[in-house]
Amino acid sequence: MKRSIDAGRLATPSKFRPLLKSKYSLAWLAGLAGAVVLGVCGAVALPSLSYGQVPVAAELAQHWSKGEVVMLVRHAERCDRSSAPCLGAADGITVRGSEQAALVGHDYRALDLSHTDVYASPMTRTAQTAEQMFGANVIAQSWVADCKGDVLKNVLQHKVAHRNLVLVTHSECMAQIVQAIDHHDLSTPEYTSSLVLFSDDKGALQVAGQIEPQDWAKMNIR
Repeated sequence: MKRSIDAGRLATPSKFRPLLKSKYSLAWLAGLAGAVVLGVCGAVALPSLSYGQVPVAAELAQHWSKGEVVMLVRHAERCDRSSAPCLGAADGITVRGSEQAALVGHDYRALDLSHTDVYASPMTRTAQTAEQMFGANVIAQSWVADCKGDVLKNVLQHKVAHRNLVLVTHSECMAQIVQAIDHHDLSTPEYTSSLVLFSDDKGALQVAGQIEPQDWAKMNIR
């Protein structure tokens, strides 16, 4: 099941955080000026978005308007790994994390989400994060939590043409899909960080960049 959300119109973002670190990082960074195309599981690999790279930011706006973007959002701060007060159950998120999730959700709602499908992992921490971001009607889907399975295949199966896809999931799933697409390691993202993927006209995915929570305030989307 899915949920579509109406909100405002997307404006061109001004900053994205570089995301990939691995033993191949030097060679990868040297290729930022050009796309390196790799045929892996129906996906292609391109460099990540970089700071203030206006043409790439414009490309993001273009992809979003066409419903060609996939966003994987890591859940908010885990209560079982923090001394901060819990929002509820011990296997959920903290009160502080819920507040951050609500802020990031506000930024998502500032996008044009009328052509966007939202799914969440059924784990308590992801379900609570999704509720804080998008409301209580986001239905959990077990495949969103399957980080040991074929994450890329699952995403491709649920990505509807001309519709953006947002998944509230786990850092392991984010790392697995980056590995599947371009064989790079993804450093553990911050809580409520968003991994950005682009879909081309044939439905293949490419890693585009990562938006960390603090980046939203620097992006002109309101």
